[in-house]
Amino acid sequence: METERIRVLTIIDSLRVGGAEALLPTFLRHVDRTRFDVHVLSLSTVAPNHIQEAIAESSSSLTQWQARRLLNVARIRALAREIESKNVDIVHSHLLYSNVQAALAARLARRPIVSTLHNVHQHNRFLKRKIESAVLRAANARALAVSYGVRQSYRVRFGLSDQQTTVVPNAIDLSRFAELDAADISRARNEALGGSCGPLVIAVGRIVVQKGFPDLVRAAATVHEQFPDARIAIAGRGAAGLPDVEREIERLGLSNVVRILGQRSDVSQLLAAADVFVSPSLSEGAPLTHLEAMAAGTPVVATSVGGVPEIIRDGENGLLVPPGDDQELARAIVKVLSDGTLSGKLAEHGRETVQAFGAETWARRIEDQYVRLLQQPGPRRPGTVKR
Repeated sequence: METERIRVLTIIDSLRVGGAEALLPTFLRHVDRTRFDVHVLSLSTVAPNHIQEAIAESSSSLTQWQARRLLNVARIRALAREIESKNVDIVHSHLLYSNVQAALAARLARRPIVSTLHNVHQHNRFLKRKIESAVLRAANARALAVSYGVRQSYRVRFGLSDQQTTVVPNAIDLSRFAELDAADISRARNEALGGSCGPLVIAVGRIVVQKGFPDLVRAAATVHEQFPDARIAIAGRGAAGLPDVEREIERLGLSNVVRILGQRSDVSQLLAAADVFVSPSLSEGAPLTHLEAMAAGTPVVATSVGGVPEIIRDGENGLLVPPGDDQELARAIVKVLSDGTLSGKLAEHGRETVQAFGAETWARRIEDQYVRLLQQPGPRRPGTVKR
């Protein structure tokens, strides 16, 4: 007799292009489909993109709702009805709004919930994070922190206990980088360089304040002095921080040096094409782009924030600099561009490091959390078997 699969409803704030969102298609590609039946629900609609398309292809179902405020009774009740109508065994939420609304809805529907914590504390969201943590505690949610830095942030600021929180580091699909085509890499490099024949420095991420891109622009001025043909390219969707970046580019006269590439679906090729990957972030949880850069064989220069030092060991598999220090950022970039031996060592050790962050092992760890939670006493739909 065929064993009934565990039905999982994954709820996320949106399916825009971002790190948390990119994890969903990776999980769907590696989940054990003989044991798990995964449905996805987005709490807001966005324009079609490659992440949304990948989820639609590989999930059992994809539903997108219109965005609502954080605490919305009607939305929470509607979510509870959705959970019941799909006969869901376990709910898995991602990001702040989903963590709050899904935890309350799962409680109403008497289903266990797993909530992934992707980010460290941000001052502009203190009250919302406080609400999120209070709801997760009240709903007895199993919290999965993407790094020890994220777990510590929630414990210190919001009282979420280590007993309630398990660290499950993010992962990437390593096979994507083994299959990259040399012609595609060359094409991405030529486009990013915009006609230059010098070194390529690449940064990836939504252009928001916490990504620290104005610091990278200021660092680019120093890099340009020593490498006049170098180009610094930023690949990512323009957002609230874009005007500040553009103003800094204009102020420093770097319009031919710093290039804004916009949102891209060929990030893997861009990373493989670059001479250095740079992350000037002021805040991070456990960024995927650092792992992707290492998998692509590209040296990493990054700020020492959040869970980054759990991935990057300074001087061994990358270089770490203080956040908000554009001069130290520039010195690190120049150091990698100037020293081929160092660049090769960082790239080699980066490739070795990233092998521990493969998607297969990561997916098994998440599946294990589902099974463990279902085996514990607690809310579940009638007839659910403890597996």
